Amino acid sequence: MRRIVILILFIIPSLGGANTTPLYSIGAGPGAGNLLGGRPPWFTISPLLQCQLEARLKGHWFLALTFASGKNYDDSSARTNFKFGSDKNTRSRSHVSRDLILTFKYRKDIVANELSLFGGFGGGISIWAFKDKEGESILPVEGPHGETVNFSATEIIIGPSVGLEYQLSARWRLSLESRISYLTGAGSEFAEAVEDARPPWKAAITVNLNYLFGGRSQSLSQNDERRHPAKQQSEERDTISTIIGQNLLAAPTVPKPASSPPVAPQLDSDNDGIPDFSDFCPGTESAVRGKIDINGCPIDTDCDGIPDYRDRCPDNIIGGIVDKEGCPIDSDGDGVPDGLDDCPGSVSGLTVNSSGCLDDGIFAKAIIIPVRYRPGSFELDPGAISRLDTLALAMKVVTTAKMQIYGYGDDSGNTEENLTLSQKRANRVKDYLVSRGIAGDRLTPTGRGPRPSNIGDNIELRFNR
Repeated sequence: MRRIVILILFIIPSLGGANTTPLYSIGAGPGAGNLLGGRPPWFTISPLLQCQLEARLKGHWFLALTFASGKNYDDSSARTNFKFGSDKNTRSRSHVSRDLILTFKYRKDIVANELSLFGGFGGGISIWAFKDKEGESILPVEGPHGETVNFSATEIIIGPSVGLEYQLSARWRLSLESRISYLTGAGSEFAEAVEDARPPWKAAITVNLNYLFGGRSQSLSQNDERRHPAKQQSEERDTISTIIGQNLLAAPTVPKPASSPPVAPQLDSDNDGIPDFSDFCPGTESAVRGKIDINGCPIDTDCDGIPDYRDRCPDNIIGGIVDKEGCPIDSDGDGVPDGLDDCPGSVSGLTVNSSGCLDDGIFAKAIIIPVRYRPGSFELDPGAISRLDTLALAMKVVTTAKMQIYGYGDDSGNTEENLTLSQKRANRVKDYLVSRGIAGDRLTPTGRGPRPSNIGDNIELRFNR
């Protein structure tokens, strides 16, 4: 196995030129792993070897094929699964496994072009066997029907993985990966007691060195450098003669230090400042320049699906529904945008709370409506009618609300006449509200006689629910 890994790492540099956009990676590295759970004696942490081939799918998503191989020993002196290594004198069995796992990964840059965080979930098969402490003979156990079978299987495994990656150069990347796998039982058939005793989990942590390759090559053709042998020899002789003659005639000069070869520019197809190999939105329009994130994608500050460079209202409250220009839609015109409005069919003109529903605080205290009465009159003025229209709308929404209407007379004249006038003024308010669709049994008009100094030419309304 070690020879295969060394051969792969020796060959892979020939798979892509220096100036390419990497689409794939291949790598290998050491690690440590162990079996978790089950019953004592516990297995101990032991070395393992991992190889991985990865392909970029789209955007932040990648597909990885991982092969891992390792051997673990139990230890009768171990009190947990987290002991490193075991002593030969305390071993009773070993566990040999080879896992092949297909994982979907999501990668996100933490530091642009240098440090990345990734996570994924996948599944595959584990070919394993419990052997004696020398690792030579497979142990016998009881099968599902009481027969004796080998303690080995090819079992389906599933589980997540997380890790960090550091970009060493344009072609090399170092990764630290942690993986935990659940042995599902699919593919293994043993007695129930055997199944209960064996460990159901596997955990591993590895360090991988990965080589990136694939994509479009920009290498020069070698055909332009080929020459006819005879012609090439003649050109070489002429060149040597010219150099010798120039050296004899020229004055001695101080040799200049050799300059470093020019660094090949990184390919940036959409000219947004993010190289293609780390650009998750490679087709960015020119209008977006200056308004992209570290991944080369347009910024959307308010997360409404309309990028900032096309958003006429870039600072919306998150969660509201917007139109094609990024501005909030308010179907009922109450000031609370759709998507955040718990009462999207509110009646226009009513005061609402932050959730877009009727603010029933209007029913909590007395309402004083100013009315400019002429002496001896009970007719309402336009200002009072407008206020009563709004109250009628509110009472249609809150059908349990009832209104007590108090009318007042003038501050001149005798008491009996003012009592009669105050009742007429209260009745006039009731009649108007009834004409606006409010049931009469919800309205109680009462005349209170001459107006007090703190009321004036007003109508006093009180509610109860």
